[in-house]
Amino acid sequence: MPQALELVTFTFDTNTDGNGAFSIQHGLNMTVFRIRGIIAAVQHLNGNWHTLESSNTVDNVFWWNDTDVRGEILSPNFSSRPVRITVLTVSI
Repeated sequence: MPQALELVTFTFDTNTDGNGAFSIQHGLNMTVFRIRGIIAAVQHLNGNWHTLESSNTVDNVFWWNDTDVRGEILSPNFSSRPVRITVLTVSI
């Protein structure tokens, strides 16, 4: 029978650059946590947050390594805008 994973989430706020790219150091101890996916949301000019996409290890739009979470939001409407990244992890 499959076992449920207990997800631990971390949220990071940063901004996209003029091309819609973002990069932020997550600072997670990778001997304690394994990143399973991320969700990115960007803030509209009216202040509302819009969830753009979620990601896992097979996507190419968002990615991560032992130190950083990175991505590209390709719509020009979301260039140079606040972005909130939720990192989904499991304890090792």
